[in-house]
Amino acid sequence: MLLSFALKRDLIPFPTLSIMLRSGPPVAGAAALWITRRRLGLFEQATSAVTNIATDHLLDLFALVPADCVTHPVSDLIRHSGFWFWVSPDILLSQPDGSGSPFSVVRMDAKSSLGEPRCLISRAAILHNIGLIRQAIAPGVKICAVVKANAYGHDADLVVDTLCNFSSGDAEPPMVDALAVADIDEAAGLMACDLPVFVLRPVENAYLGSQRARLEAATQHGWVLTLSSAAAAQDLARIALGRGQRANVQVMVNTGLNRAGVDLRNYDSLIETIDSLPSLHLVGVATHFASGDEPGNPFNSEQLSRFLAVTGNLGEGRSSRPHLSAANSGGIFFQPQSHLDMVRPGISIYGIDPTCRPSVDRKLRPVMRWTAPLIAIREVPAGSGVGYGRTWTSRTPTRLGLISIGYADGYPRILSNRGVMMVAGQPAPVAGRVSMDLTVIDLGNVPQAMVGDEVTVLDSDPLSPASVYRIAELAETIPYEIFCRIGARVRRVAVDEFGRRPMEETSAGRGQRQ
Repeated sequence: MLLSFALKRDLIPFPTLSIMLRSGPPVAGAAALWITRRRLGLFEQATSAVTNIATDHLLDLFALVPADCVTHPVSDLIRHSGFWFWVSPDILLSQPDGSGSPFSVVRMDAKSSLGEPRCLISRAAILHNIGLIRQAIAPGVKICAVVKANAYGHDADLVVDTLCNFSSGDAEPPMVDALAVADIDEAAGLMACDLPVFVLRPVENAYLGSQRARLEAATQHGWVLTLSSAAAAQDLARIALGRGQRANVQVMVNTGLNRAGVDLRNYDSLIETIDSLPSLHLVGVATHFASGDEPGNPFNSEQLSRFLAVTGNLGEGRSSRPHLSAANSGGIFFQPQSHLDMVRPGISIYGIDPTCRPSVDRKLRPVMRWTAPLIAIREVPAGSGVGYGRTWTSRTPTRLGLISIGYADGYPRILSNRGVMMVAGQPAPVAGRVSMDLTVIDLGNVPQAMVGDEVTVLDSDPLSPASVYRIAELAETIPYEIFCRIGARVRRVAVDEFGRRPMEETSAGRGQRQ
């Protein structure tokens, strides 16, 4: 029996899960159900055994609540260890006291998303990649997982849930020590977790628009805000003081990227300013490499030397020294001396080599596979033009497949007449211009293709002609941009079977926030 689950974080006052049973042959026997309970950011794990359950069809939704909270008549009830399991596609529950509106139900729609464009996100690949990063750093070095830009387009909820609640091997979750996002809004959008959250965009213009309210919220939640100027430090200190709290901060140092951060000549005065403000708590100092993706680039070592020189006396006069952080994905694999106290992997979590080229030296696994169904097939004679401007013409009689994705979904228009998708393991070239919502492919190499077949738009195989590496090359960009451009119409779906927790689930239930 294959069980999968998603936390329902909006259910108060008790933690609840929705469980889905994947289709398969009739099963009778034991299966392990791992329950992760979450309340007020605290985690506890409990294990329950589900025995002697047989099924010969897909059960759309299992809901699980404490037995004394069941107030809705249901069928197929199974009681085990103080919990009721029942089968129902849309179960409604009253609040435990009988009042209020019904609880919302998170539908586990990996199955129902079949026939739709979707990005399949491999939890096992995420955990594998984190394992490689752990192997590359020394024991005691912390990992701050960068999940900005919706986890580089992979869905922050799914990625954070994987990092916080799942593990591979004998390791216990969480698999990382902190999370990093671009701005306060992204921090507010993360699912509830008890990991420190770093906000990388420097604080500026604290009193413009709604910035003050955002900074107050960030201070309240304890998120680590980034400072690069004394003026911003003073503004934030006043805001924190007004709330009667201390704001956690890190300082970003400009060692040569010249994008953000305090200049070296102003670093000491900024640290002195922060130390003089009791409502600020300095937790770290960081820098960022300009050429971290270029192994052996001497400027990386020059930046690190500048950073270490300016932060050399940071621990003097402090009960504990703020952590130092410099290494991104490139630094982790190419510059071990830059690991310091904490590393900040980004693209490598998602299985992409920091060089933006496939590598046999670093066995990272791409996490995403983007698929879409064939929604129509048309037979055309030789000489038939396709798409806007009729920029592609069939040389021989062929079959054309229609895919329900376009540049509005993030598939680059520059791939018109250049891109390749995969159907039944065979390449299918893009025929004609990529339009806003639809793309046509040539099925001449795939005579067995039928309407409803799954087309791989972006392959998780790094050597595939539809890999993100190849798509980025054709689009004259980098894998980062390809991932980040994939739109919200393409559903992200978590899929995997690993260890004791096989699963197939989606990022349904968005809006259930901390």
